[in-house]
Amino acid sequence: MKILRILLIVPELFIAFLISYLLCSYWLPRYIIGSPVKEQKQVELFIESNGVHTDFVMPARSEEINWFDCFPSTDFVHVDPGYSYIKAGWGDKGFFLDTKTWADLKLSIAFKAVFGAKLRCYAYCLFPL
Repeated sequence: MKILRILLIVPELFIAFLISYLLCSYWLPRYIIGSPVKEQKQVELFIESNGVHTDFVMPARSEEINWFDCFPSTDFVHVDPGYSYIKAGWGDKGFFLDTKTWADLKLSIAFKAVFGAKLRCYAYCLFPL
């Protein structure tokens, strides 16, 4: 008898979850908190990935933001004021250098990458391809 009750409850819970999910996915994106923003500024941002490592690449200076305010030029080893792009990523140096593919990943490297990660920043004169 208990198995029959469980078999009846599981589909009901699944249907309730599905209906809740559909209602939330429809309603929540349409819900606006406060007044809507009249003019939105857009910042150009690129994502670079080799399948294992991901970095953000953005113009160093634009009308909306000067990224050198967030990433001071003193944080870079070699910076020329004419640099036009900044590439930033989060991770461990060992993970970046020793993990070319997922097959190269070791538990010790992954642990250091998660708990000892630092911000990496590079500056480029041209867009890095």
